[in-house]
Amino acid sequence: MLLRPAMVAFFVLLSAPGCKRSSPAPTAAVLLSASVDLTPAPPPSRCTPPREGSVVALGEEPHEGEQDSLPFAVEVGQGVSFEEGFAVGALIPDQRGAKASVVILGPEGGSSRMIPLLTAHGDTPPPRLASSGHILLVGVLESGASSRRLKLGRMEAGAVVWGPELEQARDESLAFDLAVHGTYGVAVWDDETRAADRGTIKLFAFELGGFKKLLEPRVISPKESDAEMPRLAPRPGGFWLTWIARRPEKTDESDREVGEAPEFRWLEALPLDERGQPTGAPRRITPEKGHVLIHDLRALPGGNALVVYRDDDTPSGSSGGVLLRVTLRPDGASEPAVIADRHLGVGAPAVLDGWLAVADASAETRLARIGSDGALLDPLESEPILGRGEPLVARGDSLLVLQPRGQGVRLFVTKCH
Repeated sequence: MLLRPAMVAFFVLLSAPGCKRSSPAPTAAVLLSASVDLTPAPPPSRCTPPREGSVVALGEEPHEGEQDSLPFAVEVGQGVSFEEGFAVGALIPDQRGAKASVVILGPEGGSSRMIPLLTAHGDTPPPRLASSGHILLVGVLESGASSRRLKLGRMEAGAVVWGPELEQARDESLAFDLAVHGTYGVAVWDDETRAADRGTIKLFAFELGGFKKLLEPRVISPKESDAEMPRLAPRPGGFWLTWIARRPEKTDESDREVGEAPEFRWLEALPLDERGQPTGAPRRITPEKGHVLIHDLRALPGGNALVVYRDDDTPSGSSGGVLLRVTLRPDGASEPAVIADRHLGVGAPAVLDGWLAVADASAETRLARIGSDGALLDPLESEPILGRGEPLVARGDSLLVLQPRGQGVRLFVTKCH
């Protein structure tokens, strides 16, 4: 190896008496670790904070040190969008128990007003609503000593005009649903047979104007189905109706958990015309040997509908299971497709107009946009603005969100993109 003059001089300097070798220059990795934070940046927020003065508080705010959610608190149910803005059903505690009410908010939140309906007793759930244009239909399930009544009403000029009262058996389920199409309305609920050996889905159809009945309340589910938890969604020319069907699993007694009777649970769907009459036969839309715990239904453009459900084969349904979707079409249904199978919470998925929301294992709300075909347009990810808040209803890019606060709740509108 030949040494150039400059290199010779360099080695002489290093070996000369009194000369000390300097510390090596820091490597690129050292410089990088000292000057750059390698923590992944959180994803940018897709939603905007509520504008000042638009948050509506119901009930008492928590005192210092109290939890965000407390017993005997305001209970808010499902919400709808209609001509005036948003409306939600709520149970507001008072000295005599709780007042079943409808809370109406403007399109941007705020400017709310509360319309009391009746005093709730026992295990009454929040009122359920359905809407079309300016029409706002309300249903309240009243509990008695040995039976229940589903009371139907229509909101007019800030008050309720009551209509039919539908008798129900006093079983364990409080599930019912309402939907409006044009000048017609439909109510569905689950009930037991006289022998209490299976569940049925009952239907009542009526005209909205004078609550004139189109059909007597009748069983709409097949005789061979043990059915519960019905859901309704309007479609061109009528409605979609879905429910959970079930049957016991054929397992040895030794395989059964104490206190648990394992059963297969799947979803069935039935198309209805605008007067509540079936336009086809009920069809199974998820695997017969599945374990559907809960589902939600929402209309899509073009007469289709999106069903999102949680399937969990653990005895208590405590693991979160798998979140799947099915698209209903007039000529059939798509195969179930997995949306998420990890880190899910145990709550129900919420299918809103154009959005899907579901709680994860840490109770944070995950949000994704839905396309016109029912597919997700972006990942189902946590949204900082929502936190543990629950989206109740969507109106384009505006989401009405519920946040528990002690014995009260807050309602606000956020814009999401």
